[in-house]
Amino acid sequence: MEFCNTFLQLLTLILTLLSISPTTQQQLAALDLNVLHQITDTLTDVKNGGFFSTWNFSSPENPCSSFAGVTCSVINGQLRVTALLLGTGLSDSPGLAGTISPDGIYALSELTQLILYPGIVTGFIPSQLGRSLKNLRVVSLTNKRLTGTIPETISELQNLHTLDLSHNKLTGVIPPMLASALPELKVLVLAYNNLAGDIPEFSAESQLIHLDLRNNLLSGTLPETMPATLRYLSLSIAPTLSTISVSSTATSSSPVSFAGPQFAALLRLPFVRRSAAPYSISIHT
Repeated sequence: MEFCNTFLQLLTLILTLLSISPTTQQQLAALDLNVLHQITDTLTDVKNGGFFSTWNFSSPENPCSSFAGVTCSVINGQLRVTALLLGTGLSDSPGLAGTISPDGIYALSELTQLILYPGIVTGFIPSQLGRSLKNLRVVSLTNKRLTGTIPETISELQNLHTLDLSHNKLTGVIPPMLASALPELKVLVLAYNNLAGDIPEFSAESQLIHLDLRNNLLSGTLPETMPATLRYLSLSIAPTLSTISVSSTATSSSPVSFAGPQFAALLRLPFVRRSAAPYSISIHT
Protein backbone atom coordinates (compact mmCIF):
# COMPACT_ATOMS: atom_id res chain seq x y z
CA MET A 1 0.00 0.00 0.00
CA GLU A 2 2.80 2.38 0.87
CA PHE A 3 4.49 1.58 -2.45
CA CYS A 4 1.23 2.33 -4.30
CA ASN A 5 0.81 5.67 -2.55
CA THR A 6 4.41 6.63 -3.34
CA PHE A 7 3.95 5.58 -6.95
CA LEU A 8 0.72 7.60 -7.28
CA GLN A 9 2.39 10.66 -5.75
CA LEU A 10 5.30 10.33 -8.17
CA LEU A 11 2.95 9.85 -11.12
CA THR A 12 0.93 12.92 -10.10
CA LEU A 13 4.13 14.97 -9.86
CA ILE A 14 5.27 13.83 -13.31
CA LEU A 15 1.89 14.62 -14.88
CA THR A 16 1.86 18.04 -13.22
CA LEU A 17 5.30 18.86 -14.56
CA LEU A 18 4.31 17.70 -18.02
CA SER A 19 1.20 19.89 -17.93
CA ILE A 20 3.25 23.02 -17.30
CA SER A 21 4.09 24.66 -20.61
CA PRO A 22 7.59 26.01 -21.36
CA THR A 23 6.15 29.53 -21.40
CA THR A 24 5.03 29.08 -17.78
CA GLN A 25 8.37 27.74 -16.54
CA GLN A 26 10.66 30.14 -18.37
CA GLN A 27 11.06 33.82 -17.55
CA LEU A 28 10.05 36.42 -20.11
CA ALA A 29 12.99 38.12 -21.82
CA ALA A 30 13.98 41.26 -19.89
CA LEU A 31 13.68 43.45 -23.01
CA ASP A 32 10.09 42.37 -23.64
CA LEU A 33 9.15 42.78 -19.99
CA ASN A 34 10.50 46.33 -20.11
CA VAL A 35 8.37 47.03 -23.20
CA LEU A 36 5.22 45.88 -21.39
CA HIS A 37 6.10 48.38 -18.65
CA GLN A 38 6.43 51.13 -21.26
CA ILE A 39 3.07 50.28 -22.82
CA THR A 40 1.32 51.03 -19.52
CA ASP A 41 3.07 54.43 -19.48
CA THR A 42 1.37 55.54 -22.71
CA LEU A 43 -1.89 53.55 -22.71
CA THR A 44 -4.41 53.34 -19.90
CA ASP A 45 -7.91 52.04 -19.20
CA VAL A 46 -10.65 54.61 -19.68
CA LYS A 47 -12.37 53.02 -16.68
CA ASN A 48 -10.63 51.62 -13.61
CA GLY A 49 -10.53 47.85 -13.30
CA GLY A 50 -10.44 47.36 -17.04
CA PHE A 51 -8.04 45.58 -19.35
CA PHE A 52 -4.78 46.44 -17.55
CA SER A 53 -6.05 45.24 -14.16
CA THR A 54 -4.33 41.87 -14.80
CA TRP A 55 -0.98 43.48 -15.64
CA ASN A 56 0.55 43.17 -12.18
CA PHE A 57 4.32 43.61 -12.49
CA SER A 58 4.86 42.90 -8.79
CA SER A 59 3.28 39.45 -9.08
CA PRO A 60 5.61 36.42 -9.26
CA GLU A 61 3.42 34.97 -12.02
CA ASN A 62 4.75 34.91 -15.56
CA PRO A 63 3.25 37.75 -17.67
CA CYS A 64 2.82 35.27 -20.52
CA SER A 65 0.23 33.37 -18.51
CA SER A 66 -1.23 36.12 -16.31
CA PHE A 67 -1.33 39.31 -18.44
CA ALA A 68 -4.47 39.71 -20.53
CA GLY A 69 -3.80 39.96 -24.26
CA VAL A 70 -0.17 38.78 -24.10
CA THR A 71 0.94 35.65 -25.98
CA CYS A 72 4.50 34.33 -25.88
CA SER A 73 6.64 31.69 -27.56
CA VAL A 74 10.12 30.33 -26.97
CA ILE A 75 12.32 31.60 -29.81
CA ASN A 76 16.05 30.87 -29.95
CA GLY A 77 15.97 29.77 -26.33
CA GLN A 78 14.28 32.97 -25.10
CA LEU A 79 10.67 33.55 -24.09
CA ARG A 80 9.43 36.37 -26.33
CA VAL A 81 6.12 38.22 -26.80
CA THR A 82 4.62 37.19 -30.15
CA ALA A 83 1.11 38.66 -29.96
CA LEU A 84 -0.43 41.73 -28.31
CA LEU A 85 -4.21 42.12 -28.17
CA LEU A 86 -4.68 45.39 -26.31
CA GLY A 87 -8.16 46.11 -24.96
CA THR A 88 -11.15 43.89 -24.24
CA GLY A 89 -12.87 44.15 -27.62
CA LEU A 90 -16.26 44.12 -25.84
CA SER A 91 -18.97 46.35 -27.30
CA ASP A 92 -19.80 47.89 -23.90
CA SER A 93 -16.17 48.64 -23.05
CA PRO A 94 -14.83 52.20 -23.59
CA GLY A 95 -11.45 50.67 -24.36
CA LEU A 96 -8.04 52.24 -23.88
CA ALA A 97 -6.87 55.84 -24.06
CA GLY A 98 -3.47 57.36 -24.77
CA THR A 99 -1.03 57.13 -27.64
CA ILE A 100 1.01 54.51 -29.48
CA SER A 101 4.54 55.18 -28.30
CA PRO A 102 7.37 54.65 -30.83
CA ASP A 103 9.66 53.68 -27.94
CA GLY A 104 7.48 50.87 -26.61
CA ILE A 105 5.85 48.22 -28.77
CA TYR A 106 8.42 48.54 -31.52
CA ALA A 107 11.14 46.80 -29.51
CA LEU A 108 9.11 43.56 -29.61
CA SER A 109 11.04 42.18 -32.55
CA GLU A 110 9.27 38.79 -32.54
CA LEU A 111 5.75 40.25 -32.60
CA THR A 112 3.47 38.67 -35.23
CA GLN A 113 0.12 40.18 -34.19
CA LEU A 114 -0.63 43.73 -33.03
CA ILE A 115 -4.30 44.34 -32.33
CA LEU A 116 -5.55 47.47 -30.60
CA TYR A 117 -9.26 47.22 -29.93
CA PRO A 118 -11.60 50.25 -30.24
CA GLY A 119 -10.94 53.05 -27.76
CA ILE A 120 -9.79 56.67 -27.58
CA VAL A 121 -6.22 56.27 -28.70
CA THR A 122 -4.89 59.37 -30.48
CA GLY A 123 -1.76 60.48 -32.31
CA PHE A 124 0.13 59.15 -35.31
CA ILE A 125 1.08 55.67 -36.49
CA PRO A 126 4.87 55.73 -35.93
CA SER A 127 7.08 54.76 -38.85
CA GLN A 128 8.87 52.28 -36.57
CA LEU A 129 5.93 49.95 -37.13
CA GLY A 130 7.41 48.89 -40.46
CA ARG A 131 11.09 49.32 -39.68
CA SER A 132 11.27 47.31 -36.45
CA LEU A 133 8.55 44.66 -36.46
CA LYS A 134 9.51 42.61 -39.49
CA ASN A 135 7.60 39.50 -38.33
CA LEU A 136 4.19 41.15 -38.16
CA ARG A 137 1.41 39.27 -39.93
CA VAL A 138 -1.63 41.03 -38.48
CA VAL A 139 -1.96 44.77 -37.73
CA SER A 140 -5.36 46.02 -36.59
CA LEU A 141 -5.66 49.57 -35.24
CA THR A 142 -9.36 50.25 -35.74
CA ASN A 143 -11.95 52.60 -34.27
CA LYS A 144 -9.43 55.03 -32.84
CA ARG A 145 -8.71 58.71 -33.35
CA LEU A 146 -5.43 58.17 -35.15
CA THR A 147 -4.41 61.04 -37.43
CA GLY A 148 -1.67 61.75 -39.96
CA THR A 149 -0.67 59.61 -42.90
CA ILE A 150 -0.14 55.88 -43.34
CA PRO A 151 3.62 55.30 -42.94
CA GLU A 152 5.24 54.07 -46.15
CA THR A 153 7.45 51.85 -43.99
CA ILE A 154 4.49 49.47 -43.58
CA SER A 155 5.42 48.21 -47.05
CA GLU A 156 8.56 46.72 -45.44
CA LEU A 157 6.43 44.16 -43.57
CA GLN A 158 6.94 41.35 -46.05
CA ASN A 159 5.03 38.82 -43.92
CA LEU A 160 1.95 41.01 -43.47
CA HIS A 161 -1.32 39.17 -44.06
CA THR A 162 -3.92 41.60 -42.64
CA LEU A 163 -3.84 45.39 -42.34
CA ASP A 164 -6.90 47.09 -40.83
CA LEU A 165 -6.66 50.83 -40.12
CA SER A 166 -10.37 51.56 -40.56
CA HIS A 167 -12.49 54.09 -38.64
CA ASN A 168 -9.73 56.58 -37.88
CA LYS A 169 -8.93 60.10 -39.12
CA LEU A 170 -6.04 59.24 -41.41
CA THR A 171 -5.25 61.61 -44.26
CA GLY A 172 -2.97 61.72 -47.29
CA VAL A 173 -2.81 59.10 -50.02
CA ILE A 174 -2.70 55.33 -49.93
CA PRO A 175 1.02 54.49 -50.16
CA PRO A 176 1.52 52.86 -53.59
CA MET A 177 3.78 50.23 -52.08
CA LEU A 178 0.85 48.80 -50.08
CA ALA A 179 -0.55 47.53 -53.37
CA SER A 180 2.67 46.32 -54.91
CA ALA A 181 5.26 45.42 -52.29
CA LEU A 182 3.42 43.12 -49.87
CA PRO A 183 3.32 39.63 -51.41
CA GLU A 184 1.53 38.01 -48.46
CA LEU A 185 -1.19 40.65 -47.99
CA LYS A 186 -4.68 39.13 -48.15
CA VAL A 187 -6.84 41.67 -46.29
CA LEU A 188 -6.57 45.47 -46.62
CA VAL A 189 -9.17 47.59 -44.80
CA LEU A 190 -8.75 51.38 -44.84
CA ALA A 191 -12.45 52.31 -44.72
CA TYR A 192 -13.86 55.35 -42.90
CA ASN A 193 -10.84 57.65 -43.01
CA ASN A 194 -10.05 60.83 -44.94
CA LEU A 195 -7.69 59.28 -47.49
CA ALA A 196 -7.57 61.04 -50.86
CA GLY A 197 -6.04 60.59 -54.30
CA ASP A 198 -5.98 57.58 -56.62
CA ILE A 199 -6.21 53.90 -55.80
CA PRO A 200 -2.69 52.57 -56.41
CA GLU A 201 -1.90 49.99 -59.06
CA PHE A 202 -1.68 46.39 -57.84
CA SER A 203 1.17 44.12 -58.79
CA ALA A 204 0.50 41.04 -60.89
CA GLU A 205 1.64 38.91 -57.94
CA SER A 206 -0.88 40.41 -55.49
CA GLN A 207 -2.77 37.79 -53.46
CA LEU A 208 -5.32 40.26 -52.07
CA ILE A 209 -8.71 38.73 -51.23
CA HIS A 210 -10.48 41.53 -49.32
CA LEU A 211 -10.20 45.24 -50.20
CA ASP A 212 -12.31 47.80 -48.32
CA LEU A 213 -11.68 51.49 -49.11
CA ARG A 214 -15.18 52.91 -48.66
CA ASN A 215 -16.01 56.23 -47.06
CA ASN A 216 -12.80 58.00 -47.97
CA LEU A 217 -12.13 60.87 -50.38
CA LEU A 218 -10.62 58.77 -53.16
CA SER A 219 -10.90 59.93 -56.76
CA GLY A 220 -9.99 58.83 -60.27
CA THR A 221 -10.58 55.40 -61.78
CA LEU A 222 -9.94 51.87 -60.68
CA PRO A 223 -6.48 50.52 -61.48
CA GLU A 224 -6.02 48.91 -64.88
CA THR A 225 -5.27 45.62 -63.18
CA MET A 226 -7.04 44.28 -60.10
CA PRO A 227 -5.85 41.22 -58.14
CA ALA A 228 -7.25 38.06 -59.71
CA THR A 229 -7.67 36.64 -56.19
CA LEU A 230 -10.02 39.44 -55.06
CA ARG A 231 -13.30 38.27 -53.51
CA TYR A 232 -14.53 41.44 -51.80
CA LEU A 233 -14.27 45.04 -52.99
CA SER A 234 -15.87 48.12 -51.47
CA LEU A 235 -14.86 51.68 -52.30
CA SER A 236 -16.12 55.24 -52.67
CA ILE A 237 -15.58 57.62 -55.57
CA ALA A 238 -15.22 61.30 -54.64
CA PRO A 239 -16.66 63.89 -54.77
CA THR A 240 -20.17 62.34 -54.69
CA LEU A 241 -18.99 59.35 -52.62
CA SER A 242 -20.79 56.89 -54.87
CA THR A 243 -19.94 53.38 -53.78
CA ILE A 244 -19.01 50.29 -55.76
CA SER A 245 -19.30 47.07 -53.81
CA VAL A 246 -18.44 43.56 -54.88
CA SER A 247 -19.14 40.89 -52.30
CA SER A 248 -19.47 37.11 -52.16
CA THR A 249 -22.47 37.57 -49.84
CA ALA A 250 -24.55 39.31 -52.50
CA THR A 251 -27.47 37.49 -54.15
CA SER A 252 -27.78 39.09 -57.58
CA SER A 253 -25.45 38.29 -60.49
CA SER A 254 -26.68 41.15 -62.71
CA PRO A 255 -24.55 44.30 -62.46
CA VAL A 256 -26.21 47.70 -62.64
CA SER A 257 -25.36 50.05 -65.49
CA PHE A 258 -21.93 51.61 -65.11
CA ALA A 259 -19.49 52.76 -67.78
CA GLY A 260 -15.80 53.53 -67.98
CA PRO A 261 -12.50 51.69 -67.64
CA GLN A 262 -13.05 51.05 -63.94
CA PHE A 263 -16.09 48.88 -64.68
CA ALA A 264 -14.12 47.00 -67.31
CA ALA A 265 -11.48 46.29 -64.67
CA LEU A 266 -14.14 44.76 -62.44
CA LEU A 267 -15.43 42.57 -65.24
CA ARG A 268 -11.93 41.12 -65.67
CA LEU A 269 -12.06 39.68 -62.15
CA PRO A 270 -12.60 35.89 -62.32
CA PHE A 271 -15.41 35.84 -59.76
CA VAL A 272 -17.37 38.52 -61.67
CA ARG A 273 -16.96 36.70 -65.00
CA ARG A 274 -18.54 33.51 -63.62
CA SER A 275 -22.22 34.24 -64.22
CA ALA A 276 -23.36 31.32 -62.06
CA ALA A 277 -21.52 32.62 -59.01
CA PRO A 278 -23.56 34.56 -56.40
CA TYR A 279 -21.71 37.86 -56.74
CA SER A 280 -22.94 41.32 -57.69
CA ILE A 281 -21.72 44.83 -58.40
CA SER A 282 -23.81 47.57 -56.85
CA ILE A 283 -23.50 51.35 -57.00
CA HIS A 284 -25.07 53.57 -54.35
CA THR A 285 -25.31 57.34 -54.75
